[in-house]
Amino acid sequence: MLKKYQYNCVNPKDEGELECIIANERSISWKRFMENVDKKEIKEIEDSLGIPLKNEQCASFHKSVTPEGKEVYYFEHSNIEYIFY
Repeated sequence: MLKKYQYNCVNPKDEGELECIIANERSISWKRFMENVDKKEIKEIEDSLGIPLKNEQCASFHKSVTPEGKEVYYFEHSNIEYIFY
């Protein structure tokens, strides 16, 4: 099941959850990230940012877990984390 966009770090649902996600992250490739998230939602975020993320040098892609163990994917761009689960 593809992961859906939930929130970004500017407006987190739960600061403790976000801290756990960031603390337990591991870097992944763009390809692996895209295999696991809703592509339509990525397109909407790219449109709002005005850039394609695939070749963006300032973007990084990650996999992690919530405190409850739920699998999470996120990308970071301009020091803002965009969380998907």
